[in-house]
Amino acid sequence: MQAELKKEIAEDSLLRAEFDALAKQTFGISFESWYRAGCWKNNYRPYTLFSGGKAVSNVSVSPMRFRLDKTARSAVQLGTVMTGPAYRKNGLAAFLMQTVLLENRADCDWLFLFANSSVLEFYPRFGFERTREYRCVKPVAGGFGSARRLSLSDPEEFALLKEHAARSNPFAVLRMEQNWELIQFYTSSVLRDGVFFVPEQDAVVLAEQDGETMICYDIFCSGEKDPEQILRTAALPGTRRIELGWFPADTAGCRVEKLENDDDALFWLKGKENPFAGRPLRFPLLAHT
Repeated sequence: MQAELKKEIAEDSLLRAEFDALAKQTFGISFESWYRAGCWKNNYRPYTLFSGGKAVSNVSVSPMRFRLDKTARSAVQLGTVMTGPAYRKNGLAAFLMQTVLLENRADCDWLFLFANSSVLEFYPRFGFERTREYRCVKPVAGGFGSARRLSLSDPEEFALLKEHAARSNPFAVLRMEQNWELIQFYTSSVLRDGVFFVPEQDAVVLAEQDGETMICYDIFCSGEKDPEQILRTAALPGTRRIELGWFPADTAGCRVEKLENDDDALFWLKGKENPFAGRPLRFPLLAHT
């Protein structure tokens, strides 16, 4: 089949709409509100194949900055890998993967992606190997439930989130930096009702409650605060465990578990430095693209 590769689609309303339609069909997500909020910049670069004006396949490149054990690292994450059902088995995704790797692998310390169970055998063909993650779960005897939920439609509360997000997470071994646009993507969608302020610790917590478990996606505050107090304040009464969506430098009081999730499997490009080799670690949930 004939297909044309486009790399600059964000400012073309027709191309962007076709890309968005494919994303909705494949993942049930839309990027349009994120674009209209001014967050789709050079931090998200789709490589999209079009046929007859229709977006048929895509691999997106996200340049990122991390800090691991206080050392800066540059990274590229591949994401939004998708091909329309009628266009599969034509080698489109393979062509895009080869193109993306050729143009981006030399410009970063790390190169990685996340895959679901249907494509676990696909990525090793391009030099990726599966990397295991570990999560920290903190048993607790209930939460306080006294954190204030932020309403991000209020300009002052939105500014409060943005100010704290710039401080990042001082308790994490691995944290993403300069990631406001990605944080805004999450807080405008799946975590719209999951942004809380703990005034006594001057901390913002991104979390969701799942029965007796609170999943803490991230904490934004200065380093001298008390993470235990922050977590307990954000958790609801009746909470029995807090799952951290990031890996803490201090694992005291935590149960460290290997993550077994074939629908969100981490793949790392061979030949690149791999921070997960030889140590338990979790990739921050808020850094998934």
